[in-house]
Amino acid sequence: VYERNKKFIMTCLFNLKSLPAALYTSLVGFPVNNVKVTKLESFTVTKSFDKALFYLDIEGHAKEPKVETALETLKKNTESLDILGVYLASDYRNNH
Repeated sequence: VYERNKKFIMTCLFNLKSLPAALYTSLVGFPVNNVKVTKLESFTVTKSFDKALFYLDIEGHAKEPKVETALETLKKNTESLDILGVYLASDYRNNH
């Protein structure tokens, strides 16, 4: 349940459309909307390097307007986008 006064982390998996600068154009919505990316990892889908799956963690909740806008930018440049979960951030994140 979304509560404004709490910090959340959201985890997604996505793969990009095969377009020039697809990673850049898909992620640009996060800094433009002041959404912090805390983790970005890529994994090859097959044994070739022509396709990658990306794992993304951001600070925020899917119901926050700035996160919704950033996700719309991401969706425009992906073949698939799966939100794995939205969960409360650890207090450890608040103190470091």
